[in-house]
Amino acid sequence: MSAKIERIEGTKFRANVGGFEIVTGRVSDDAPPEGMAAGAVLFAAIGLCTGTRLVEQMRNRGWEVGAVRVNVKPKVSKDMNRATEIAMEVELEADLTEEQRLETLREAGRCFVSNTLKNTPEFRVELKLV
Repeated sequence: MSAKIERIEGTKFRANVGGFEIVTGRVSDDAPPEGMAAGAVLFAAIGLCTGTRLVEQMRNRGWEVGAVRVNVKPKVSKDMNRATEIAMEVELEADLTEEQRLETLREAGRCFVSNTLKNTPEFRVELKLV
């Protein structure tokens, strides 16, 4: 999985991953945003990944699942230019025993995005002038 990111105009960018697109930013400072800010995409990815993980794991166990809502609540430090904490509230429509609820809670923190953020990946950046 790789992402190709291209500037459209101003601070408006297009990300393409696997044939799907996300647009962020705006064409000028006085124009309205045309998509989520990049940080918002990160928080959305955490919630989307968590919800998907829960549904997949519950289905694998043969447990019925209805509505799933994930509310991602980041604490952001403007001084450090990053999130300092990410909290999630998960609302799950399901009839679970206490043991099943605890197992589901453990699974909520095991999605790909959460695992990646909790185990800081190595970052490398190469700059090519064209």
